[in-house]
Amino acid sequence: MLLALGSCAARSVPLLAQQTREQLEQIVRITGKPEKTVLHEVVTNSLKTYHKAPSKSAKAVLNLIEWAEQEHITGKATDVSTNYNMYAWEE
Repeated sequence: MLLALGSCAARSVPLLAQQTREQLEQIVRITGKPEKTVLHEVVTNSLKTYHKAPSKSAKAVLNLIEWAEQEHITGKATDVSTNYNMYAWEE
């Protein structure tokens, strides 16, 4: 576990750049919180704000939705989950 690495957690993580370590140490000094707490908060908050790029299939669906909105195509297909093959391949 990352947070259980010695007394100085940021220095114990070899993948952190020197600048990142210095920023963490500065936050520790400013807030007065233990380094483990600061490191945990930084990682947790970063994960909350991280947005994964959509996969190719999700991007294709988003592009299709955008196209349909531009072409003013509307409708209410209520049986898509059972007849998806018909909608995808038949005219």
